[in-house]
Amino acid sequence: MHRRGGRVGRRLVALLIAALATAAVPSVAAVGSSPIIVPAQPLPGSTTGPAVLVYEDHVPAAQGPQEVIADVQVHAEGKPPDDMFSVIIACAKQTFVETTNTVGHKESRLRPHFFMDDVRHCTVRVQSGHGRSKHDYLVVDEVTFTRKTFASYAIGFDPVGTGRLLEPGRTLDTTAASLRTTAPVIAVVADTKVTACTEQTGSRERDGPNICPPGEHPKAVAHVRFTLYAEQVNADGTGYCEIAPLSIRTEAIDHKLHHVVEYQSSLFTLSQAPGCGTRVRGKVAVRNVGHLDVVLHAGGTVVLLHSAEHR
Repeated sequence: MHRRGGRVGRRLVALLIAALATAAVPSVAAVGSSPIIVPAQPLPGSTTGPAVLVYEDHVPAAQGPQEVIADVQVHAEGKPPDDMFSVIIACAKQTFVETTNTVGHKESRLRPHFFMDDVRHCTVRVQSGHGRSKHDYLVVDEVTFTRKTFASYAIGFDPVGTGRLLEPGRTLDTTAASLRTTAPVIAVVADTKVTACTEQTGSRERDGPNICPPGEHPKAVAHVRFTLYAEQVNADGTGYCEIAPLSIRTEAIDHKLHHVVEYQSSLFTLSQAPGCGTRVRGKVAVRNVGHLDVVLHAGGTVVLLHSAEHR
């Protein structure tokens, strides 16, 4: 989770998301002078609170697949203030969920993005959990919803996969996206979700069992390195003519933070060298560079490749 910017107060404001497709126009949720409150106390028989609608729109005609981006910032109130924070994007029959934790009373931000096949009706909801009473809740500070259409795109996402345990010193790759393109430059974008095994609880993948080993390590800190790669495939399909590390980041994840959704984005210029093909793979290599086990999640991890030109 990246800490980007300061709190802007309890109101919803427009955020223009700078992107390759400059013709894309963000839609902004507005609630007047009243903040949007998301209860953190779980509903009876559930581990989460209600999913509160923060944005909704309708497009009259089908426009083909589009990348949709929901940029949501919240801050926590009450005790304990380290509540779960999920953003749920739904367009027609497709749904994508991204989850992290808020930290103290500070703001927390998620920017889930996904390609949707049918974008005629899209909603954005925010959900929380872990609250002990009705006095524990999240306040939604900012919401921006953006649609983008590109000439070509590809997505790497495992909708039914399970999380994998990443022991110290080990490296795992995310599900890759593969795009064949004639564009000279493409964008490579990724969200990668990991959980530090400071405790076993919270390391589940969807409704499965906890993946972290038993035990609690409240004072331990996990260190994870994320490397975003573009790999250009040889024209004959054997091996790669170029392997480019586009973005390298290292995160320290303590007991309070627990979950991290690492956002990385970069441009890749295709090589025109003899023997290079027109297919590019994008992935994130996740390496545990610390001394504490980590879980690399399938849900919430996504890699996108798309052309720079807006259709």
